[in-house]
Amino acid sequence: MNTAWLLAARYEGLPVIPLERVRQDFFPDLSQRVFLARLADAKIPLPVVRLASSQKSGRGIPLQDLASYIDAAAEKARRELRAMAS
Repeated sequence: MNTAWLLAARYEGLPVIPLERVRQDFFPDLSQRVFLARLADAKIPLPVVRLASSQKSGRGIPLQDLASYIDAAAEKARRELRAMAS
């Protein structure tokens, strides 16, 4: 399955997923404050975009970047599993 396609279906074709939805769906154990801090210091390496220049405009994660992050995490888990099985 293609992760980006599945995310597009999940988020009804939104190209940029609001930060709070990403946090709720993929990082529910993190508070909003901790989630934003980890994004800011790249401990969670996802780009945050603001589609308007206003400080009050919504921020989000581009769908394709979220898909790449998920795919990379899955590949890392597969490598670790193979290493344990060897």
